[in-house]
Amino acid sequence: MQRYISKELTHFVGRGLPTEEDKYNLLVKIIRGGWLTYPPHDKQGKPPKLTFKNAVPINEKASGEGKSFEKELRLRRNIKATSFEDNNLYNANMVCFCDIPVGDLAIHMKKYSGFGLAFNKELLAKKGVRPVNYIPIGARNVGTREPLGGYLNEMARLVESTADQSSYLSRAESDFPVQGTEISLDQIKENIEKGRQLLLWEWFSFIKFFDELLPDDDEGNYYFEREWRSLYDVDFAFADIRRIILPEEYATRFRDDLPEYCGELVFSHVP
Repeated sequence: MQRYISKELTHFVGRGLPTEEDKYNLLVKIIRGGWLTYPPHDKQGKPPKLTFKNAVPINEKASGEGKSFEKELRLRRNIKATSFEDNNLYNANMVCFCDIPVGDLAIHMKKYSGFGLAFNKELLAKKGVRPVNYIPIGARNVGTREPLGGYLNEMARLVESTADQSSYLSRAESDFPVQGTEISLDQIKENIEKGRQLLLWEWFSFIKFFDELLPDDDEGNYYFEREWRSLYDVDFAFADIRRIILPEEYATRFRDDLPEYCGELVFSHVP
């Protein structure tokens, strides 16, 4: 039996919370509420949100620059603080899952949390959850052989600048006749924006660079996360939950708090 991928996708909760008690309470709250949400968590069913940032020099501070290992990565691999390689050029709000068999979750739980819940992969795919496209920082553009990250940074800026420049197409069509075609300038402008939206939401939002030189259990080795993501909040029914993961000492309390749950309960052992 293969243990490379899982039939379920798991979402872990409470990574930034200070105590195990806080993480447990959050898990119970999520299960009772039936929503997995991206910040801010004050309401459910929010529309997707995406923010584009221009790159800043390597040694300058970027807003929301993240953890220390991310700053060390920038200096070690000579990448900019807000770039595709830094996974910060497009900041998309998202709900994340991992495609890791339950028996191989130790590394992931060490990075995130020992509290999680899993759902059938097919169910989540129908809700728009899908895998990210991983790219090693050392990857090269197929045509030019230049670093792929730098190339994508330039393409992103080209996409954004082209969208801005398309506003000039609002002038009268008589000033800019389009010969040999029935398409209007407004349609051209609309098509440019459709192309931009396609790149932003369907590709750029699902790119994730990783440092291929890091050891398997390093916090910055994103490739081992096998991430799937949704740009929307994800709703679920109680019966959709395939597995609950938590430390063994919370098992009895969990059964008392949620006696209606009859599914699988797996005990987490975070190294």
